[in-house]
Amino acid sequence: MILLGKKSRRKFKSKENIQKVIEEEKNNYTRPKPSFNGKKYTSYLVIFALIVSAVFLVRYVNSLPGKHDSFAQCVVDSGSKMYSAWWCSHCREQKALFGKSFKIIEKGGAHVECSPDGTQTFSQYCIDQGVQGTPTWMSADGEVLGNRMSLEELSSKTNCPLN
Repeated sequence: MILLGKKSRRKFKSKENIQKVIEEEKNNYTRPKPSFNGKKYTSYLVIFALIVSAVFLVRYVNSLPGKHDSFAQCVVDSGSKMYSAWWCSHCREQKALFGKSFKIIEKGGAHVECSPDGTQTFSQYCIDQGVQGTPTWMSADGEVLGNRMSLEELSSKTNCPLN
């Protein structure tokens, strides 16, 4: 039962009239519709689509073959290895000459990190191999091919054709 104040009761002459008004109000009541901001959700959808597209574009570009893939594979097959250190600027320059193709050198086991785990000292393995500085290229029989070399020099030392 709804309790009405004195002023509200004066508006209605009888209980039946009050019930009638209450029933009319119930029948005429409509729930407010939730507001939907289409522009807001459209902009979120566009941003999401751009992010997904960028991820797929980066994955596609990274999956393309590198310029020196066949040369890098030949260097791996020759048994030559590059000894480097993560902190060595000349090593970064040497890797940059290969570009995306350096991943073949790494995956093929032709790259040896001489300062693993973020240290700045040579690992015992590199010391045992006779590495005195980085980068150092060595042939399969342990002959030092040279330090930082151009791809042309490395090509002549490993007998790998440079494309």
